[in-house]
Amino acid sequence: MVEEQALVVFLRFGSLNSDHKIWMTYTEISKKTGIKIPSQLSIIKRWRRRGFVIFNLKNKGGRCRMLNEEQINWMISMDTLQSMSHLSLRKRALIVKDKFHLKTFDWSTLRTYYIRHGVGFKRPDYRYYKS
Repeated sequence: MVEEQALVVFLRFGSLNSDHKIWMTYTEISKKTGIKIPSQLSIIKRWRRRGFVIFNLKNKGGRCRMLNEEQINWMISMDTLQSMSHLSLRKRALIVKDKFHLKTFDWSTLRTYYIRHGVGFKRPDYRYYKS
């Protein structure tokens, strides 16, 4: 995929780091490579937007993860859930946001992490036994 993008940019401009001189038309590139004109336009548009850098589309459309595994494990650990059991999701989200210095972290994001990692009722699973 990266090679295809580099080929389109190179055939269009004759260079991978400048767009000053047009070397081939989109129709000529399409005939030589089989890449349709709308695809060429989007490749070149993204290439310009990213500062004339060829990019990898492997994770295209995927969301960037806010938290790493260690942070997630802290957030869903039994000790953390017990210590925050009296707090609302909004207050817990503010604590997580402040603790890990995140720009945005809302209660709905916390809820999504809880659902994804099997925290069912957002409270620790207390079990009472008869003694």
